[in-house]
Amino acid sequence: MAIFCGGEFDLGERMVGYLVNAFSLAMLAPGAFNKQGSAVVIVTPLHSLDEVRRWLGQGFISAVDWWPTAELLTQLLDREAEELRQ
Repeated sequence: MAIFCGGEFDLGERMVGYLVNAFSLAMLAPGAFNKQGSAVVIVTPLHSLDEVRRWLGQGFISAVDWWPTAELLTQLLDREAEELRQ
C-alpha cells in the first residue's frame, strides 16, 4: 500500500495537505489552479510512518476513498483518517 501526502497552495501561498490512498490530477480543487490554468503539485517522499505522522501534524484533509483503508490508516498513523468518497 502506498500513502500519498500531497498539497496545494491557496492564493495566500499556504499549503493544504491531503492524505489519500490514490492520486489523480482530476482530484485537484479548482483553487489549486492559477489564472493561466496551471497548478503546482509538490510530491515529497516519506520513508517512514514517523515522517508521515510529523507531516500530518501540521494539519491535513483526509480524502481516503474506502472506509477499510481509512480505518487502517487511522490505526497506523494514530490520527483520524476519515473516508471521503466523492
